[in-house]
Amino acid sequence: MRVVLLRNDDGDHSLDAAMRQAAEDFTATPSPADEVAYFQLSGGTTGTPKLIPRTHNDYYYSVRRQQ
Repeated sequence: MRVVLLRNDDGDHSLDAAMRQAAEDFTATPSPADEVAYFQLSGGTTGTPKLIPRTHNDYYYSVRRQQ
């Protein structure tokens, strides 16, 4: 899907219009706790930086620990 957003545009291609359309079309679906949610980039302090797969459960745990 290709998305193009224009700043300062009051027409149908404005950011506000795109957000309204996305809200109408969006359907939330559950994700398994062990599924990758995002990739974290390591600092590479001990070698080459690496992508670290973080699961939904990792993210949930991190948020809960901050509360």
